[in-house]
Amino acid sequence: MRRRALLATTGALASLAGCSVLSSGSATLDLSVFNHDDSPYTVYIELLRPGENRSRSEALVYDARFDVPADGGETREAVVEKRPYIARYDAYEDDNFLTDQDHFHYYPHDDGDDFIAFDIDDQGTLTHR
Repeated sequence: MRRRALLATTGALASLAGCSVLSSGSATLDLSVFNHDDSPYTVYIELLRPGENRSRSEALVYDARFDVPADGGETREAVVEKRPYIARYDAYEDDNFLTDQDHFHYYPHDDGDDFIAFDIDDQGTLTHR
């Protein structure tokens, strides 16, 4: 009887240990926008899963608006799973005048970069780090 109880407990602990290993292995990404200009900016960011056979609505995994004060920044933590994305962005000075619009392909690295960060320069151009 004790042996059965011991085996049942060991099996339950082993199954829980496996879950924690899986959840710790799937890292997430933070998103940050840093403004180095004297004007506030609004930045719209979309993250899409790459794939030729997907519609935009199927590929879209994150869509957000960042209101970034002059000489300030905004960060959102753990917004998506760490994996490849197409990142699209639009930047508006004072949420009114479009200053930059583009996209880039994000590929995760094993060196611990668990973030996508943008810098807004004094011309309103976004650069991703």
